[in-house]
Amino acid sequence: MPIRNSDVDSGASPSASPGESQAQWYPSSFEQRRIWDDGNDKRKRKKDRKDTDTSKGKQRNNTMTDLLNGAEVQAPSRNGTVVMRQFKHYLDHIAGGLVLLNSILLMVQLELEGRQLAFELGLPDGENFETLMPTFQVIDTIFVFVFLVELLIRICLERCYFLKDIANWLDFILVAGGMVDLAISLQATGGGEQTAQDMVTLRFVSALKAFRAIRMVRSFRFSPGLRMLVKACQCCLPSLCWSMLLLAVFMCMGALILGNLLQDYIRDGAHSVADRKWIWERYGTTYRATYTLYEITFAGNWPTNVRPVLDKVSHAFVIFYLLYITVIVFAVIRVISAIFLKDTLDEANNDAQHLVLDRMRKRAVYVERLEAVFHAIIEDGGQDKHVLTEKRLAEILANPKVKAYFSTLEIDVQESAALFNLLDNGDGMVTLEEFINGIMRCKGPARAIDTFALHSDVKQLDAKLRALMRMSYRGPGDVPERSNTRPSFRESPWENPAEQWGIEGKDGKSREDSPTRPGGARYEKMP
Repeated sequence: MPIRNSDVDSGASPSASPGESQAQWYPSSFEQRRIWDDGNDKRKRKKDRKDTDTSKGKQRNNTMTDLLNGAEVQAPSRNGTVVMRQFKHYLDHIAGGLVLLNSILLMVQLELEGRQLAFELGLPDGENFETLMPTFQVIDTIFVFVFLVELLIRICLERCYFLKDIANWLDFILVAGGMVDLAISLQATGGGEQTAQDMVTLRFVSALKAFRAIRMVRSFRFSPGLRMLVKACQCCLPSLCWSMLLLAVFMCMGALILGNLLQDYIRDGAHSVADRKWIWERYGTTYRATYTLYEITFAGNWPTNVRPVLDKVSHAFVIFYLLYITVIVFAVIRVISAIFLKDTLDEANNDAQHLVLDRMRKRAVYVERLEAVFHAIIEDGGQDKHVLTEKRLAEILANPKVKAYFSTLEIDVQESAALFNLLDNGDGMVTLEEFINGIMRCKGPARAIDTFALHSDVKQLDAKLRALMRMSYRGPGDVPERSNTRPSFRESPWENPAEQWGIEGKDGKSREDSPTRPGGARYEKMP
């Protein structure tokens, strides 16, 4: 028959005495099946935890990638990738600075060209800057070739991934437009014949150069504030489209209503021609009526388009304007603004890097406040050792104002001795580091899972202590008998002494029906 593993390990021989053989435990088929089930359950739980960790890791992949992009410590096997990422980082900064300089150059060039045109028209603000225009053309040519080199470098670095970014396509269009503008400008300065179509193309490509400033948006992501604003604008685009569609429906409805109602007034020859022209210029066609409603909706000067209609045509139109301004201009516009604000806050709360930086900033501020509290307690107490004692903590917490201030720090202080025991490491004194670390752990209320775990540990410890106090052994070779009652929770059968020895079960009731051990020995209860 099978014998217990502990007996084999201890060197028990087959020729043991009958009394000792009765103390041997033989697992039943039910217990064997239970052990097998527990092993299978453990393997299943381990596999489930592994699958869960894998799925969570995949979900956090994008977020952690964004956070690790700015990390300085990387694996040695990926030094090439780190160098490439750092090079692209510096390249984006350099490109952003060049775009900023080019934008400033374009603004200065436009200012000088405007003053040159004013000089040709004989206006008082005009000045002659004709000699400076070739210099601006040379500088603009240099910028075009610099941006071309930057684009080629980016294509070599990113290769196939270059086509997957919309910003790269925008850079390609802007650089191509600059090259076309340069070619047309060189043809114009070469004395070739220019047609009207060539001049239109030249003006269009010249206007396209102004869109180079859009590339500055790519450098905004390196500034936390600007990056957050850009991402907020991106997340508001769907809401903006649907909002404008809704407002367009209301504006078209209002334009049709006003246009049809004012047609009779425009046709009536009894009214003055000036008034009829004024009404036609603002409400005579679908385009004019819709644009007038657009001004009423978004501009603050809506009385200039409303008051003449009421005075010249009829005061009955006040019903329409009252409903439109109250419902659309006041209510709907504010609802749309609230939606934009909600989208912005959601984007800010979902941005991983912003959350990390905000958490670190709040932690630093909180630590500074704790340091100020600690130094104030030490200095007020006249202690020179820069340590906090239990007596000093009890004195300071006796003040209700100090307790109220601790509550503002999210620390619930009930007893000074309990708080000091949590902060102290056993030497009877609390240093600044111990004070900060302990308060950070005590901050906030206890979580439900922590309370439940503590309650469960206390219950198990209480059951073990009761079992040890109620029994004693008569001989060192006696082995307590295992209970045949299977626990209702998944744990090892030897975890709970009260249950394995038949003294007290999960329900807290004593089991007097199993008072004997193997071999007929009885348990002795301690007084």
